[in-house]
Amino acid sequence: MKRVELVLDATPLIHLTRAGFWRYLGVGFTLVTTPQVAAELGLDNERRPEAHALRQLFSSKKLSEIEPKAAVPNIPGISVADASVVCLARERGAVAVIDDHLAVAYARAVNVRTIHSTALVIDAVRRKRLGKKQAVGILDAMVAGGWHCGTKAYSEIRNAIEATPGK
Repeated sequence: MKRVELVLDATPLIHLTRAGFWRYLGVGFTLVTTPQVAAELGLDNERRPEAHALRQLFSSKKLSEIEPKAAVPNIPGISVADASVVCLARERGAVAVIDDHLAVAYARAVNVRTIHSTALVIDAVRRKRLGKKQAVGILDAMVAGGWHCGTKAYSEIRNAIEATPGK
């Protein structure tokens, strides 16, 4: 059975990594991103707390970098990195992992399936790779690390974690 391919955007990579979730990335999925996202990550910037862990993801081959074949469109309000993720996901029939609402709207407009970064945390609970308490801790660490989430969305994500079968 072919593994589901996920094309990750910078925001999910940064915040999942800052929260310590990078160790669980790649379990059950093939992970790819684009050179535009890799550039946005600033892997050489040692002041970024997640830089070392992100470099490990790339060097371990858990995360591969692939250039989209088509020209990445210039869309007002959407970064080149976000557009490249949608473009690559569309080309490869993959799922885009994007949190930016404009990029998600663009992806939906071009029939690209998207998931939110926290869907990966919930999936790790479902696969019994992570306990519910750990998952809530990762969610809280993401928020504490600067990931933006409204109170209603936070409550819905937390409820989804709690409703997932497992410990």
